[in-house]
Amino acid sequence: MPPPFNPPSPDQDVNNNSFINNTFTGNGTAPDPGAEPFEADVFFLPLNHSGNCESGNTFVTEGTMGGFAALPACPTPPVQPGCPFVPPPTTTSTTSTTSTMISTTTSTSVLYTWTQVQALLASSCTPCHTTSSSGGLTGLNDYNVGYTNTVNAPSSELPTMDRIEPSDSANSYLMHELDGTHLGVGGSGVQMPAFSTPLAEDVRNSIRAWINSGAPQN
Repeated sequence: MPPPFNPPSPDQDVNNNSFINNTFTGNGTAPDPGAEPFEADVFFLPLNHSGNCESGNTFVTEGTMGGFAALPACPTPPVQPGCPFVPPPTTTSTTSTTSTMISTTTSTSVLYTWTQVQALLASSCTPCHTTSSSGGLTGLNDYNVGYTNTVNAPSSELPTMDRIEPSDSANSYLMHELDGTHLGVGGSGVQMPAFSTPLAEDVRNSIRAWINSGAPQN
């Protein structure tokens, strides 16, 4: 087996890393005989390190030295700079003989049904808001329970605002959480889905359109 990083990468940084909600599988299942102690999906074994943490990771193959077992749990929210990563908005530019225009790309929304919204929330918000309870909100994996627990249901973080206020997305706390504007209306915590890439703008606009249509259970 060749030595790793030969020559060593100049970009390695063993300090202040957060490893959160990853699934590691398919690696380390057939190591060379001389490397059997390293039979695992992933390792983090620097000689000296500081400020690293891990939470919510799943390892399928762990071996005798596997995973990040020696790292402490990450705080909520993570304290590392740039974590969670929020991608910048996409911009487009048009140049003419007289001027240059730069605008933020926006997407056209379509009108979702509750069937579509519930399926999206179930897949994007698991397991915190499906099989377990985070922020008091659970049951999003169930068509009827998810509707009851969101539409006309006060938010645990901001009880003065319903999670979904029919016909009024601006006063729907769930919409603010998805947009990342919840702190501006008096909420708390991080943008949803937590520690993950925010839902695409056209998806959020489609949920917004469904709310503004009256949030029917269709």
